[in-house]
Amino acid sequence: MKAAYDEDFVSRGARIPSGNRLPGVPQLAAYAELAWQPVADLTLAGEAVHRGKVHVNDANDERPAPAYTLLNLRVSAEQRHGAWTFGQLLRVDNVFDRRHVGSVIVGDGNGRFYEPGAGRSVYAGVRAGYGF
Repeated sequence: MKAAYDEDFVSRGARIPSGNRLPGVPQLAAYAELAWQPVADLTLAGEAVHRGKVHVNDANDERPAPAYTLLNLRVSAEQRHGAWTFGQLLRVDNVFDRRHVGSVIVGDGNGRFYEPGAGRSVYAGVRAGYGF
């Protein structure tokens, strides 16, 4: 994304030139998923999530939050018994437990721009539904 200022302006007494990147907006955001269904009602999937570097202030003079790529895995299953449907999900996010900046505080006056992203996390869920 080309998120840049198209005109010069003044912020807090400093001149911000046109062409500077908008803080808080990654230069690139991408998502890819590869899913496989070896048998009916069972799905295995891997996801890759990429975020480009993120500037943290209008002047673009502080160190930007670096780019990162995370890998997530999931398995889901579903069973049908008459009008009932049951589902299960197991998901692991950030499989390699990569340290990354998950978000930034744009223009923080104390220089504390960077907030850590979540480490490896596991999510499990079940659901039941009845069709009338």
